[in-house]
Amino acid sequence: MVGKDIRIKRMDGLEIVGKLVKLDLQGVTYLNAGGEQAMIPLENVAILTFGEPAKRIDQRFVNDARQAIDALNRVNLLVNGSPTFSQYDTLVVDARGAVESFLSKYNDYEEQADFFDDLRSVLRSYELVRPLWATMQGADRRISMAESAPELVPILRMYPELRTTEYNQNGRYPTDKVIAYVWNRTAQRLRSVRSQLDQLAAKAL
Repeated sequence: MVGKDIRIKRMDGLEIVGKLVKLDLQGVTYLNAGGEQAMIPLENVAILTFGEPAKRIDQRFVNDARQAIDALNRVNLLVNGSPTFSQYDTLVVDARGAVESFLSKYNDYEEQADFFDDLRSVLRSYELVRPLWATMQGADRRISMAESAPELVPILRMYPELRTTEYNQNGRYPTDKVIAYVWNRTAQRLRSVRSQLDQLAAKAL
């Protein structure tokens, strides 16, 4: 344990951080931020914590996360109607900006890595539709494509179960059905992310 980061809360409420030098029946000996050695008798120690303290979830984190999720939800609401490719593309770009801004602001909150990964997966899922939908634009629109098509490969990688659906027609897939499938699955992921945030918000300080 020698050399470990420690946080000491004294009986008088004062908090001290440093690196452990020695812990025995006499007290806690540590190096302070200035590299000086000091000791606190055990009877003066209320709480002794080893390692870096976890980042506390506060209302600012919750509010910023909601802004990112709201940007993704605007995409979800759009696809429930009859959006144009241009409308979709604009909202996905906006969502990427909101999500990346949030993630960069809280990138040191390592204990929220799973929440961040789920948030990224929702954004990534919406982004994967863009090149697929683009193939349906213009005179050369493709109404189906082979599973080896570069626009389809990353979708099948994210949703391998798509291969076992009725949309797999001997290795070819109807483009519009795949898009609808991805949107439906992404909506489920988004609901899960929103639920995770609600749980974090309940613990916010």
